[in-house]
Amino acid sequence: MSEITGVEYVMQQHLLLSHTKGREHKGSVIIAAIASAVAAENENDDACKRSPSSAEETITVGASDTKDTRASFSNRGSCTDVFAPGVDLLSTWIGNPKAKLAGMGTSMATSHVAGLIAYYLSLAPNTASAFYSGTLSPKQMKELKRDPLIEFIKGLLLTPFILHAKPRKPVLTSPVVDGSDIGGQHGGGSGSGPNNQDDDRNDYQEEEKPMVDANLQRYLEIMKSVEVMIEEHRRKALKGVPEHSRLHRIVPSVATFFTSLPLETAFLNANAKHSIAARRFVPPSFNDIRRILNTAQVMAIAPTLRLITFDGDMTLYDDGTSFTDTSPLISLLITLMRANLRVAIVTAAGYPGDAGKYEERLAGLLRAFQKYNLSEKLLECFYVLGGECNYLFRCGWKKNEASGEDVVGLTYIQPETYQPEGMLAWKPDEIQEFLDVAEENLRRCVSAMNLKATILRKSRAVGIVPLNGAKIAREQLDECVLSTQQRLLEYQQMSGPSKVAIPFCAFNGGNDVFVDIGNKLIGVQVLQSYLGAAPDATLHVGDQFLSTGNDFATRSSCCTLWIVNPEETESVLKELTPLLRFPAEEKSEA
Repeated sequence: MSEITGVEYVMQQHLLLSHTKGREHKGSVIIAAIASAVAAENENDDACKRSPSSAEETITVGASDTKDTRASFSNRGSCTDVFAPGVDLLSTWIGNPKAKLAGMGTSMATSHVAGLIAYYLSLAPNTASAFYSGTLSPKQMKELKRDPLIEFIKGLLLTPFILHAKPRKPVLTSPVVDGSDIGGQHGGGSGSGPNNQDDDRNDYQEEEKPMVDANLQRYLEIMKSVEVMIEEHRRKALKGVPEHSRLHRIVPSVATFFTSLPLETAFLNANAKHSIAARRFVPPSFNDIRRILNTAQVMAIAPTLRLITFDGDMTLYDDGTSFTDTSPLISLLITLMRANLRVAIVTAAGYPGDAGKYEERLAGLLRAFQKYNLSEKLLECFYVLGGECNYLFRCGWKKNEASGEDVVGLTYIQPETYQPEGMLAWKPDEIQEFLDVAEENLRRCVSAMNLKATILRKSRAVGIVPLNGAKIAREQLDECVLSTQQRLLEYQQMSGPSKVAIPFCAFNGGNDVFVDIGNKLIGVQVLQSYLGAAPDATLHVGDQFLSTGNDFATRSSCCTLWIVNPEETESVLKELTPLLRFPAEEKSEA
């Protein structure tokens, strides 16, 4: 069988390709969504100089030695995705059925990775899985920590930066080397004096401004083009064929856009704050674009906004802490409520029917509501939805059981009041059986990776939490998430038709991992139905929008803002609140 025939057979049978020879890579294999593991090769050189190891879509494998360091012969560089054992490995050999050979090389290492990928794919053969072998793009395995739309925009903006953002012309000054130079500067000598330096600076400024303006114009043209592509994608989506849009063809994983996005105007705002067009050594970054998208979304949704939801940790307060009395977000949240918006915290923290636990986490905010003597009508604008989607509470005045005083607190809302029939059909025994499967896999992860962590089981969740303030590596957390996710998908596939398919969320919480019954997508949809808010009038603010985060799913049901800390939440709310419309009776107080 020739090499080409072999590749064609892999494509036809939708198999896994392990490739060890360097030559022109087969783009058709990538288009056919074949998982391709290729050897980085053995020249102790940059793997990006060779093909197919340079192909972005392949999984390029380098070799490690017996000390678990890069083997001296292995190619290296940014195109190398993973290293696997490649020294002193026993393999079958030609000649007779019992022939063996102890060899080395990246080809030996590639076989390990190909086998691991094949095993991984075998765990989830059904099409409901994002890692189904029939739809897996090898690039997905690299993009776990990327946002494809942001990366696309970043790539577009990189072109004018590379071509036109040249280093600044230096302003030359004459060094003072002896007394004659000093005399020249003060006595009218021929040296370069202050006037000459001022002239140089003026020349520099005259040259600099046109360059900055030209670069800004190029960036704006790109943002306007993306803006137009988003509009076309929205039109196709309304016709039921979003996959026909140009943007979808370029970024197949692009989410739904419930509003237009004025990216050109948002870029101008960002440039005024961060001088993006004036930068010569730092191109527009991931965070620049993330913030620009946030600003554009704020501008677009402000006139029609009805419901705004927030994650808790790292969105409203630091991870593992509580809402404090001094938080600058207090006045901003009250302003949102005065604008007649429904404000809800949608959190993974699950305390079944226990208002007290949530009141502890939000103590500073609730005390502020009480301090400002907010009316019952205003307080009823504030909700807490815990356990992703399982426990709903409304804010209001109530009697303190100990003191008998009127205080601001939370009141539990019975599930029958707001949960749809599908959620009410989840059977308690099936939920516990489902969590048993998740717990078993999480325990295996803790043992296999020797994690300094313990298992925490709740009525509708199970997770891994670190012991004594230990830190768990992000890669280990992601391993726990993905392996548990696949185990649960496998379990659901094997379950009989009599069982209701229970939605779940397995997510990396930053320093822990949890599996929750339900997810924030359901949580936001429940609130939308209960409070009467459409997707284009709903905004979710959170920090976990990568594919292993629990805010990610909300993109399917509402507009979103991706922030990274409470300070950014404060910043976006300061952009939002001046754009809101206030009822006449609240305008003066806002």
